Amino acid sequence: AEYMGNSKQMSATFFRPAEYGGTDDSDEPCSVDWEDSEEEISPPRVAAKPRRVSLSAADSDEEITKEQAEAGKDIQGLPWETLYVTRAMYRERRLLQYHNYKNLEIEESVQERLDQEILKPRTDGSWYQFWLNSRAARCSVIHFQLRHLICCTSPYGVYLMNHFGVYHWNPLSKKVSSVLNLAGDELGTGRVQVSSISANCDYAVAGGFFGEICCVRLSDRKEIFNTRVTYDENAITNFVSIGSSPGRNVRLLTCNNDGLTRIFDLPTMTLLHTNRQGHAVNHASLSPDQKSMVTVGDSTDAYIADIETGQTITTLQGHVDYGFASAWHPHGLLVATGNQDMTCRIWDIRHCRSSLSVLGGRLGAIRSVHFSDDGELLSMAEPADFVHVFEVSSGFRRSQVIDLFGEVAGTAFAPHGASALFIGVADRTYGSLMEFRRKELTNLSSILL
Repeated sequence: AEYMGNSKQMSATFFRPAEYGGTDDSDEPCSVDWEDSEEEISPPRVAAKPRRVSLSAADSDEEITKEQAEAGKDIQGLPWETLYVTRAMYRERRLLQYHNYKNLEIEESVQERLDQEILKPRTDGSWYQFWLNSRAARCSVIHFQLRHLICCTSPYGVYLMNHFGVYHWNPLSKKVSSVLNLAGDELGTGRVQVSSISANCDYAVAGGFFGEICCVRLSDRKEIFNTRVTYDENAITNFVSIGSSPGRNVRLLTCNNDGLTRIFDLPTMTLLHTNRQGHAVNHASLSPDQKSMVTVGDSTDAYIADIETGQTITTLQGHVDYGFASAWHPHGLLVATGNQDMTCRIWDIRHCRSSLSVLGGRLGAIRSVHFSDDGELLSMAEPADFVHVFEVSSGFRRSQVIDLFGEVAGTAFAPHGASALFIGVADRTYGSLMEFRRKELTNLSSILL
């Protein structure tokens, strides 16, 4: 991830439509003083230019339900009827004016070749229907490139990052509770600026801008440790992931800007394995058998490495910018890599000389990708406005596009069959957690929930 300077000045991007409180339509980083934002419910934006309509949090409902949406209400509560622009008009303008952030300049001929590679899937998929949008569970984005700030452990357990803490959202009770408070004292001493989170196996972990790793046990909310895995000057923890497999202890995977991917035992934090790259590592995913991992980072290439030896097994070539997302299919043969070149590449690990499929975004970089644990679906999130769901069995030729407005803090499938898809939206007024229910499971889940 791009180095962002000291702890007081961070760059980030947020939803900024000029009609209701924003400044422009670019996702270029803007300078924000986070020291002054402690009391805000979600991150501040720079002062808005004069606009025709002024809205505040008082204008927005705390909750929008499936029934309200079916009756015609906007799923985010955006009051289009009071604006001088329709949703369709603003969507068209947003697509034209939103600027995707890139680390590398792409030559025109390379871009043309890339455009020709991109699959054109049908968009008639309808696996998920809107269920609930809650502003009681608000998400934040601090580093504009890092969007792994939502995770789900069960249909009743969603974890999200807001400011200097990790929170639990219960979709059943619709209650939010604090899991890990990292705001420090009143002077900010001990404060951790959270860059990534993970929750699983009765633990929640937050990674910080200076190599911090903070862990809490979920069953009793007891803090287990607060440490640093690296003291490198450019030490941001780009990604953390908690996991386990039969016959193995709980493990924590971390990716940092110091070029190292580390695997620790939890809760002892005994270092088990390392893998070194010659660049910042932004994301990694373990294979289902826990023997290999795929890493992406500040390189156009992705790498599959042996966990035990740390040696690279194969190099995945095809992207033309830096990578920030990866996922391993639960059956073990497919890998997905998300990149700032606005594509997600699908790889068959048995034939890695070229990618199996190339999936394209509409607005910007692919910041997160996830396979559902039943292996049937792949979610692909852009930095703002669009989350795509692809059907694996169709060769990714069939998709569903979830169209919203706002910076996407992260996405997460519910485990055990992907009965729900959660999307975190970061915005000062309209920040929320959105829940979409899988259609064929809706009746059953309604009974269970």
